[in-house]
Amino acid sequence: MPYQVAPGFDNSGALADLAPQPASPQALQHPALVVAGDGTSSFQGFDFMDLIWTVTTRTEYNTIRTAFGLSDVIASAPVTVRILLPGDTFANRNAQATQVGRNSRAIAFWRNITIRLVHIQATA
Repeated sequence: MPYQVAPGFDNSGALADLAPQPASPQALQHPALVVAGDGTSSFQGFDFMDLIWTVTTRTEYNTIRTAFGLSDVIASAPVTVRILLPGDTFANRNAQATQVGRNSRAIAFWRNITIRLVHIQATA
């Protein structure tokens, strides 16, 4: 099943396949468990996932950013995504999409495009 995205939260009915699909989707990452000196523990942070495209054309680069609601002036946007969870199951989730770092650009293509999905939570 392909990775999918739609603008806004709780928008599962509008999910569309990402084209191109990420070449290197990373596993869902969980927040760090911090243990205090008194033995109490708490999680710091939120679940997140990186979707990485290794090489894209200019058109694909713009298509990827547009699919996530990102641009040169919009650095972060709410999205509904269909992502792979542990256990090899796909599920719909709400997340905040951001583009990570600076991408390498050659004459005709971009490399290592990374979209980070943060604050991943179940849809309503």
